Amino acid sequence: MADALNQHPEILATEQRLFGNFCELWPDPNGQLSARQTWDYFGKQFLSHYHDSFLGKDPSNEDKERFQEAWMRWMTHQLVVFGLNTSGKSVLVDKVTPYLGTSGLVLRQIQHHYPKAKIIHLVRDGRDVVTSGTFDWITRTPPEADRFRFYVKREPDLVLSRFFDDQILDTWCRYWTEPQAAAEHWRMKDEFQHPWLTVHYEDMLEDQASQLAKIFDFLQVTSTPEIAQAAADSASFHKRTGRSRGHDEPTAKARKGVHGDWRNYFTRADADIFDAICGHWLYHHRYTADKTWIQNCPENLELTNQVNPS
Repeated sequence: MADALNQHPEILATEQRLFGNFCELWPDPNGQLSARQTWDYFGKQFLSHYHDSFLGKDPSNEDKERFQEAWMRWMTHQLVVFGLNTSGKSVLVDKVTPYLGTSGLVLRQIQHHYPKAKIIHLVRDGRDVVTSGTFDWITRTPPEADRFRFYVKREPDLVLSRFFDDQILDTWCRYWTEPQAAAEHWRMKDEFQHPWLTVHYEDMLEDQASQLAKIFDFLQVTSTPEIAQAAADSASFHKRTGRSRGHDEPTAKARKGVHGDWRNYFTRADADIFDAICGHWLYHHRYTADKTWIQNCPENLELTNQVNPS
């Protein structure tokens, strides 16, 4: 989405992680720890000493909060202004994938800092989300785990009977449900008057140009079939990865570029766990009408490295 929007001559698409008050150390693919933190968290840590010069060594909590609010509002605004001035574009779209436990806070801070902002809610089938998320964290899996041995070490004689484990499935289920619940909660609030557009990932795959045209109209930027198609072509899966959609690269950030791939990785037990945590939102977004899909999942998988897993 961000790559495609950036092709438009008027849109700067960023991923600044402005809000959420979050910081954790995560291992990268090389095993080195790096910080995952939001701008507001960084700002609070910076201000813990910076405000002494302005407020003295023993400011009241009220003074610190007022100073922090004014500083964060100004600095956040400057990030946006700097981006637009540097790019020469007129509209900034910031992609937000909330860290776990921060979705409500992110929307509350958007409302606070940018009360006139438009919201584009990109929704994807949660079963594909937890599948892709688990693949994305493959290199964070303990080296002795079957999933790591299968996809990273590529041990030829190992048969994988289950792709998920209970913990990672629970985590990624919550990664999907929390933004859905927060979005629905805030959309119902009278004071949350942001224009809102919901776009489905599956529709983007089916006809990205038409979905981009819908977004361009929503953002009130120039929208022609030629601009939409050029943006879609420039940000296609093949253009970004050099691979055709459906060609699997298990440890790549853009892994496969398809929908419905969850069917290759869910056992019936996994489906029961997903349904218990996420079932409401699966039905809410009309990805299924009933629980028949659960019964269609196999009891066990039989994934093998003898051929490229599908």
